[in-house]
Amino acid sequence: MDIAPRLFSEQQAKSDIGFMEIRCRNCVERAEEIWTKACEAQPRLRKAARGRGRNAIFNELVADFAREEFDGAAEIDVCEQYGTIRLHVKDQYDIGFKKVDARGHSCNYPTPRRQRYDRQLPLFDDPLPEATRLHIGYQWNNAGTEIVDVYLVYPVRREAVFHYPLAAQLTERPILKVNPVPAKKARFRSKIAKEETAKKKAE
Repeated sequence: MDIAPRLFSEQQAKSDIGFMEIRCRNCVERAEEIWTKACEAQPRLRKAARGRGRNAIFNELVADFAREEFDGAAEIDVCEQYGTIRLHVKDQYDIGFKKVDARGHSCNYPTPRRQRYDRQLPLFDDPLPEATRLHIGYQWNNAGTEIVDVYLVYPVRREAVFHYPLAAQLTERPILKVNPVPAKKARFRSKIAKEETAKKKAE
């Protein structure tokens, strides 16, 4: 019998997870950059690595950047088990990286453990058995050549209760507009003018 999943809102997610959104997006975007360069150097790689093959390679790239990005980070533990990398955040959240579609849905083989995982049910063999589980979901375009967007996804029974795009890193700093102060006219008095003024005062 299923247990009703805990209530969890998008607002709460942004409040608790927002501090790491840019860093999670960076992991995916850096992996995409490496993958794109590899495919440009070896065009047959993109053709050969489709579907699961591409996803397996890409997931390893993302995991490698996640290890680098979050190693020693405050309130975040990098955990690896069952062949995947997870981010345990504030001892409350279990976050993984997954390929999703535009609706935030992922595709998994429905093992008993995965079913409990997707239903937000307790996992008693897990370091955080009752954590709220979230995905950093990345969506490929239809051709599988580039990442469309990166989302935070709250899944229950393989459905996305909600998902929203992660914050992006600013590529350029905003230019501050400062109202110019008009320059004052220079006050210049020659030596001759000063002497004439002194004479008039003496008279």
